[in-house]
Amino acid sequence: MGALEELTEADDRLVLETNVLGAMRVSRAVLPHMRACGGGRIVNVSSMCGQMTLPLYSAYCASKWGLEGFSEALSFETRRSGITVKIVQPAVHRTGSFQGQIAGRAARGAHPDHAAFSEGVLQRMAAFERSAPGADAVARAIHKASTDRWPRLRYPVGSRAMLFARRVIPSALYVRVVRRILNAW
Repeated sequence: MGALEELTEADDRLVLETNVLGAMRVSRAVLPHMRACGGGRIVNVSSMCGQMTLPLYSAYCASKWGLEGFSEALSFETRRSGITVKIVQPAVHRTGSFQGQIAGRAARGAHPDHAAFSEGVLQRMAAFERSAPGADAVARAIHKASTDRWPRLRYPVGSRAMLFARRVIPSALYVRVVRRILNAW
């Protein structure tokens, strides 16, 4: 987490390696075995940030958009083999990871041009995480995606309204709403 200028290329690579290339490697490794068994299911955990963006999450959002694109394309490629691909899209949940992200950002230090902006956004996001539901809803969604026979690709978790709003409201209004909610002016 942090403004692009606060992150290094190594930070960007780590996020992309984990969220996109990691999923691609695992999928490539299991596909022959699934095909030999006559089918299977791949469930990738994305994020609401795979279809919308938030400030200070440029690398994370880019990686989740990449995971969404990869997963959707893979679903077309594997369907004939009886292999389905599902995407779970959690919103903010109380997992404790946010505190680790804040600590990591503090250790790196804030870019002087972004310090005030970032502080305002971080305060709002910390409040959202404190009041967010626990991760059990995400676990239930992963289970549903793993066992659901319906040919549905995406399983939003606590993000349905936000993703719907992102699709139907004009982009300029969406940006204003995010800015207002996160104090990102």
